[in-house]
Amino acid sequence: MTARSGPSARGVTIVEVLVAIGVIGVLIGITLPALRGARDVGREVVCLSNLRGIGLSVDAYAEANGDEYPFLPMTDEPQFLPASPDGPRGTFSITVWTWGLWKNWPMLMHDVAPWREHFPSWVCPGAERGEEGPWAEADDADALDASLSSYAYSMSFVASPAVWSGSARADRALVRPTHRADVAHPAQKVVFFDREMAHLSVRDHARLDLRPMLFADGHSAVRSLEAAREPVRNPFTQAALRLHDTPDGVLGRDY
Repeated sequence: MTARSGPSARGVTIVEVLVAIGVIGVLIGITLPALRGARDVGREVVCLSNLRGIGLSVDAYAEANGDEYPFLPMTDEPQFLPASPDGPRGTFSITVWTWGLWKNWPMLMHDVAPWREHFPSWVCPGAERGEEGPWAEADDADALDASLSSYAYSMSFVASPAVWSGSARADRALVRPTHRADVAHPAQKVVFFDREMAHLSVRDHARLDLRPMLFADGHSAVRSLEAAREPVRNPFTQAALRLHDTPDGVLGRDY
């Protein structure tokens, strides 16, 4: 008899391949949600940092405007606002409705927070924007103001607290600037919050409820939108929206 010089060759069976694939699939199923969760947490941290930066820009705006929060009066006349980071003020002629400042607030910041420099911090991580910025593609003010920021400005800051008394009428005399000293509970009053939540990989109700927010005292935090105080009807908009239509406006508390 002739002795064998080495171990006999043995192939991998189909069953073993299928088992290996199954194990890999299980591992992927376990790790992917964790990886997505870690990415979402990282993006959320960026959102909170963005909001703190917006708070600093608002402080600069207030310093340059008699200690007032961003404000435009109600008017039936066109308002002239910048249309690009390098364009002169007055490129767009639009009729600004005061209650639209929740989304077009960046248009007031051009002098204290130039768009090209500050725009990246006005957008939630994951939000889709053109590489050149929204001003490169927008051909009118409505298209532009909707895309300048992911963060909503609370309408509590553009009118007298009496608007949210629950019994007020739509009297234009109530639409006026809010000063920083007017805010009664700055650590509990939200100024800006994430309206797009583009940082989330999974957009279910529970995740969408937890919003990055900036408070009037300058701190940012993630809080439940549903846990905010029940709103009251705004006689100008006929809406009742959390964080916008807080009872007693800036004299009230959101949390």
